[in-house]
Parts: sequence; C-alpha cells; structure tokens
Amino acid sequence: MHDVVSNVYAAAGMDNAATVIIELAEDDFDSAALVEAARMFPAAAGRRVGWILEKFAECDDLEPLRAAVVDRVSSPWLLDPLGPTTGATDRRWWLRINRQVDPDV
Repeated sequence: MHDVVSNVYAAAGMDNAATVIIELAEDDFDSAALVEAARMFPAAAGRRVGWILEKFAECDDLEPLRAAVVDRVSSPWLLDPLGPTTGATDRRWWLRINRQVDPDV
C-alpha cells in the first residue's frame, strides 16, 4: 500500500492508487504490518494510506498507523503529490487535501 502511494505517477494517478489500496485492504488488512511497513517509506505515504483506508475502506485500528506517521511539527503533506498546493487540511492525517479522490470501487 505504501509503495502504491509513494509513486502516484507510476500507479496511474491518485484515483487508481486509492482503488488499489482499497482492494488490498479487502483482501488482507493487517494494521501491525502497515505500521511496520511505514518505517521503510516517507511519512507522507503512510498518511496517504491511512487517509484512504479511513475514508473509503472503513478499516478499523488505524490509530497505530496514524501515531507512527503524523508529526504535527512539519507542514501538511499533499494528498496528491502531483496536484496543486492548495486545499483544506485534514488535521487527523496532517494532509493537504488538494484534490477529490474518486476510487473505482
């Protein structure tokens, strides 16, 4: 999941990345594994994964991931790194919601 949102361009865009993450969560969701994997990726990837899972996949037990990737000392990261730099801030995941995400689910 982290790999998919680390390179949104290679994932064919944010909508497709969200679709892939949602489908992966349906197959096998393990919050402990997500936290462990977050250590190998930039915090922005973990924030994006958490936001997508919370918003679209209704996954429980995301608090350990959020605690591992959210550092409110830094500026919010962009939800879509290829999108504009403006948008509302999701304070829970500390992301700038700079585009609407429309997964194909």
